[in-house]
Amino acid sequence: MAPIQRRRWLRQLVDLADAESGPWSIDATVEAVAQRVIGNEAPILSAIAEPPDGWADPWLIGAVHELLASAGERSSRGAWYTPRVVVERLVEQALPFDSNLGVTTTFVVDPTCGGGAFLLATLDRFVVCGATADEALARIGGMDIDTGAVHASQLAIDAWGRLRRASQRAIEQAVSQIHVGDQLEAWPASWPDVDVVVGNPPFATPLRGLPFPTAAQAAREQRRDRLGPYADLAAIHLAVCVERVAPSGRVGLVLPQSILGGRDTAGLRRWIDDVAPMAAIWATKEPVFEASVRVWSPLLVKGSATTRAGSWSEAAAGAVGVPSTPMQSVATLDSLLTSATAGFRDEFYALADACVERVDVAETGDAIDELPDGHMRLATVGSLDPLVSWWGRRPTTFAKRRWDAPVIDCSKVEGRSHAWLEQMRVPKVLLPTQSRVFEPFVDRDGTVAPATPLLALHADADAIDLVAAVLLAPPVVAWAFARWFGTAMSVEAIKIAARDVGTLPLPEDHGAWTEAATIVASADGQEPRLALSTAIEAATVMHRAYGLDQASAEGAAVWHWWLTRANALVASQP
Repeated sequence: MAPIQRRRWLRQLVDLADAESGPWSIDATVEAVAQRVIGNEAPILSAIAEPPDGWADPWLIGAVHELLASAGERSSRGAWYTPRVVVERLVEQALPFDSNLGVTTTFVVDPTCGGGAFLLATLDRFVVCGATADEALARIGGMDIDTGAVHASQLAIDAWGRLRRASQRAIEQAVSQIHVGDQLEAWPASWPDVDVVVGNPPFATPLRGLPFPTAAQAAREQRRDRLGPYADLAAIHLAVCVERVAPSGRVGLVLPQSILGGRDTAGLRRWIDDVAPMAAIWATKEPVFEASVRVWSPLLVKGSATTRAGSWSEAAAGAVGVPSTPMQSVATLDSLLTSATAGFRDEFYALADACVERVDVAETGDAIDELPDGHMRLATVGSLDPLVSWWGRRPTTFAKRRWDAPVIDCSKVEGRSHAWLEQMRVPKVLLPTQSRVFEPFVDRDGTVAPATPLLALHADADAIDLVAAVLLAPPVVAWAFARWFGTAMSVEAIKIAARDVGTLPLPEDHGAWTEAATIVASADGQEPRLALSTAIEAATVMHRAYGLDQASAEGAAVWHWWLTRANALVASQP
């Protein structure tokens, strides 16, 4: 069944269930669907049309259970079920085709099994590799804290066995290996040594202020050497699975991309690299769940001697098409910077209290240069593009209010925030923290106040344009995107913190670098669209400064990746 057709049919079923009373409970509906899947009658489904591909599909059972559970309930538990196409792809990754797989004793479990999708895909995979239905059923186990989900999973496995004409004994044995329980506490004693762990653990995070499971808190506390205080449920489940899988076993879980670069999982990443190195990876830029969380899945092999260059973030970035950019230079941007800072909460509120509309600009639409004494233009993340400030030319939002030409009355800023603002009254480079490409703007006369979370990069006056040129370089953007992939709010954005700016590598071709800096300086005073073109011209020269030729395969890949993103930015401008 095509995914869209299947979803429409499932939604029709759920809508009817919501409109009725009496027998239309989640359990009753799941039971009725399970009966229809194995060919029995189910009176409460008499008004439902047959699915486009017929009823004989065990995957329908878990899907119905998923849709009947409220979105609020799933969100509170961090439980988001995985689409079939993704499940099958990840099971193939964890169980690569091997004609011997059908006759080995591999035991595969999903310790957070939900409606049984990963178990069904595993059964199908065993059969493809030569196992009989009875042999396949003997090699799976599952568990979940949700009693209803476990029941749906058991019904799905039962239906799979019946449709495959497995023996009743094999079916009953497989169903008995699917348990209600929390895998963070213990795995069932009836499971043999587990060779492969697959699944989609819950993603709940303590940062949202929701109650965090007691078992998860205890599991995290026991692993303080590798899990920080804000590590989410998925990270905790991953740590437990790697610990418990058998030597030479494999772990392939769906994970939030926040694990790739989060501080509270840095210890976990180092530990896993030592005990279960990554052998393969799947990642996507497309949304997989109804939730906004972005996901990926590594294949970890316990005890493997595999060595892999680069970080988890770099591996995931490569999997979604970010070109590789090995850097030869050991010199970094911190050699030019005197400071790299961002305002915090106090500075944000201080600027909000001191912000006023520059009425003459708002009324005439002219972005005049003169400012009253003791005032600074306010720059927000949304008001800057590469070498461009849109101040006075288009509206911006700050402190939940729309502004046409916001200025800061410095006399209204007091205390520590006043001292911070005085430090901003010098030439500097302003840099938004999350964007498709780096968007440096040179505040040449020190009259711009950066709203949190804009970064302010300070350097000697003769180095300001050199700093901006580095930030425009396509290889630097690709390098940074890969290094911090998964940490931004958008999968298409680069997130960089003040502490990270100084680690950006410098070019070895100083002649080309100086040429690009001269081009950057020429953007001063240009109209926005012309300044954007100047930024692309500088980027072209900086591409060469890092030793990349647009005619070479590596150089062309990086250049076209960057230019596509930059052109999308230009096209979005008024």
